[in-house]
Amino acid sequence: MSDNKYISKLSKKKTARILAWVGIIIIIALIIATFITGITGSKYFMGCLWLCIIVPIFMYVFLWIGKVLSSVNENEESAIQDVDLEKENIEKE
Repeated sequence: MSDNKYISKLSKKKTARILAWVGIIIIIALIIATFITGITGSKYFMGCLWLCIIVPIFMYVFLWIGKVLSSVNENEESAIQDVDLEKENIEKE
């Protein structure tokens, strides 16, 4: 059972790294787009500027919600394991 948890954690870390790189690429692309639209005087400059502010905030909020939900899930799993151990102890007696 512990092997499955270990593999699950490794796959979560790999997924998290991939998503982090995707986020970095998106933010860099937004900065470059904002810079280019600012230099050229494009009508899309303000949109790009707002996206440079909003996208990192949304990323932070999603990460925060993910951490909160994963901690709730871990607490539920540990509670279920505690109940199972208590049942086994009662059955042994």
